[in-house]
Amino acid sequence: YYLWSQNQAKAPAVATTSPSPSATPMAATEKLSLPIDSVASGYQLSLEVPTAWRTVDLRASAYSPSTYSDFNANDLAAILRFVPEHPERNTLYPTIEPMNRLDVLATSTWVTKGNDVATAAQKQAYLGYLGSLKTVADITAKKCTPISMGGSACTDVKVKPQIIQSADGNLSGLAYLSMPTQSVSYDPRVIIEMTGTIAGKSVYVTGSFNLYDNLYTTLGANGAKKPQPATAAWTDQVVAARKAFTDGNPTADTVEMYNRVVTAVKTLSAKK
Repeated sequence: YYLWSQNQAKAPAVATTSPSPSATPMAATEKLSLPIDSVASGYQLSLEVPTAWRTVDLRASAYSPSTYSDFNANDLAAILRFVPEHPERNTLYPTIEPMNRLDVLATSTWVTKGNDVATAAQKQAYLGYLGSLKTVADITAKKCTPISMGGSACTDVKVKPQIIQSADGNLSGLAYLSMPTQSVSYDPRVIIEMTGTIAGKSVYVTGSFNLYDNLYTTLGANGAKKPQPATAAWTDQVVAARKAFTDGNPTADTVEMYNRVVTAVKTLSAKK
């Protein structure tokens, strides 16, 4: 939240509020207009998101995410951070930090730099994979080249995957629900991976959104006010919830939150 509050006055965003199609607590939305002169002179990147996400573009800050510390600033089209929909944001987290992310990067530097283990050829192959996806069947049918040691769109168990495209049709890729495998905890998230062009320049769009749904509150997942009980019964509940999720049966409220993320990402558009 400190970063958000420090940058709110600086963030180059113009917001207008409009109703969302979903009659949920997240109904109010704002349309953000972000200058992307660093990548394409004279263009604006627009995105419509729930106002409760309190979006900030970290390029407006002296703070630079370590992932992109060695990037040329001209390759960063947008480094967006969002406050997640947390069930305890008004009690334990009245000032919860904007930890959800959506980054838009020109690929010229990304292909050769960044904290990744993949080679330039592997990254180019991965971008080619993203750009080739036309149907959900393509996600598994086409060859995907992993570009990281950890979770990857190539190796993740993808729940309810879908093909997504930006509003202007210039960016496309996939979105899916995922559950990290490193620990026994219930922590679903949405993964966004896209590629395409802005003013003829190749870009890579990557995002990750934590989803704090009703099961998160029940199970006392990482970071919740309710501590995780070190009992066999609790572990069994978490394992059962994770299995239902990875078997393709996330709860209805999880899917609703997933849909909000996808709806927002699909509004991406870059125009003069």
